[in-house]
Amino acid sequence: MRELKKFIRYSQNKETEVELLLYFCEKLKYFKPSIKRNTTLSNLYNRQIDYISKKVETLHEDLQYDYRLELNELLKK
Repeated sequence: MRELKKFIRYSQNKETEVELLLYFCEKLKYFKPSIKRNTTLSNLYNRQIDYISKKVETLHEDLQYDYRLELNELLKK
């Protein structure tokens, strides 16, 4: 997460930030062993999902739609 935040800071682009965070959450969701058994990782995942939701609201409408679809895919299961 630290490395990811560093890359986000250097890019200074909101779309890049959302893309990277979505990718991180996707990898974390399918991580083996499951993060559901680990409270710390579960909380990290949930915080990032909330953060992505807030960031998506600041983007252009077309991008919002696309990112919400991806976000909804992550929230399934």
